[in-house]
Amino acid sequence: MKRRRKSLLTPERRRVLLAIAAPVLVAIAVALLMRVHNASHMRQLVESGVLAVYDGGQVTDEDVRGYIAHPPTEDSPILRALELTPEDMDGLDSEAPEWLEQEFAQALLKRIIQHIVIVNVLLDENVAVPPDVEEDTNTYREGLMLERLESELDQIAPEITQQEMLSYYAKNPGEFFQEGKRLARHVMVYDESHPSYDDSPEAVTAAVISRELNEGADFHDLVQYSQSETAASDGYLGWVGKGVTSVPFEKALWALDIREITGPVQVGDTLHFIQLIDKIDEGLLPFDQCQDQIRAMLLEQKSMRHRYNLLGLSYPGDEGHEERYHAALLKAAYAKGYDKDEEIAAKTEAYHRFRVADSVFKKRVEAYKRRKGISSDEEPPWLSESVTAQNLLNRFDFKLLVKLNTPESNRPDDHPSDM
Repeated sequence: MKRRRKSLLTPERRRVLLAIAAPVLVAIAVALLMRVHNASHMRQLVESGVLAVYDGGQVTDEDVRGYIAHPPTEDSPILRALELTPEDMDGLDSEAPEWLEQEFAQALLKRIIQHIVIVNVLLDENVAVPPDVEEDTNTYREGLMLERLESELDQIAPEITQQEMLSYYAKNPGEFFQEGKRLARHVMVYDESHPSYDDSPEAVTAAVISRELNEGADFHDLVQYSQSETAASDGYLGWVGKGVTSVPFEKALWALDIREITGPVQVGDTLHFIQLIDKIDEGLLPFDQCQDQIRAMLLEQKSMRHRYNLLGLSYPGDEGHEERYHAALLKAAYAKGYDKDEEIAAKTEAYHRFRVADSVFKKRVEAYKRRKGISSDEEPPWLSESVTAQNLLNRFDFKLLVKLNTPESNRPDDHPSDM
């Protein structure tokens, strides 16, 4: 018979080992259960529209739609820190999800969510609102009110008759007088009195060019011999009016018909051969060419006169009438209740939130720079702003629940926490 090996684990040792292993096994089991529970909880959040979570709150797809509907309208330190600009939101449609399929849009969405989180956590601090923010917010609100009223008034389009346009055309001929212009090119060579005159046998002189032209040479082919800087642009001078060139040059140019050539024309110690390419004769423009311009001017005048009449003002009035018009327009906007309009109120609230958060963020950036001993000229502003923004996200344990195909930023994403 084989002899049975004696176990190394005595009952006492088994009890000790079980006492040690049991808590460990329980902890592992609890961790696994918690992991499963958290994953399930995260899935439930995403399915309910939650895109990100942080200590103290969450960001939903409804928050993002609200952000896109009323985005920031001014550049700010927080936007710079997140590599965002107000222009990034131009043209975004929160109700058209296909734009999210593009890589740049997903990167933009991530930064928008981060902006929402930073604004929320800063506003939770319940700091006193600076007076300038309140003043700017009121100015912003009144600006929206004026835009709304101006938009309504723009819908009123007074009728402009043909007789009114003809009458304006006849009474204001100076507004429709066309200055004469000439489009020309030239070939310039030095005469014998110029220090750079070349008298060598192979030199191309005015006499040589005259002979070439008389023999039927193309003016374009002769431009290569020009000693003027305009040779690089095929000798073209562009459109010129009277009084632009020298008197001899102007007199010769304005005597030409289209495609005609003249020269040599003496101008100081240079000689010019000139070809007229096109011309615009001076005089009163035909009414047909001015009709649209006249209609636009009369429409603006009539519209403004009608607005002044509605506001009980005379048009255009004396000095300071613009200030009175603005004040009367704002008074009318308040009378129509635009200060209580839901759309204006929503835009104003969004503007106020961004401004308040920006003011708190600036203080955090300055505090970070003081702790680090960073002066304003030691590093670009966005670097301290970026570190401050990332520290805020780290401190509040920001987590993006939806997986986005976001490209890497050129700026560092990870910064040591220094709150």
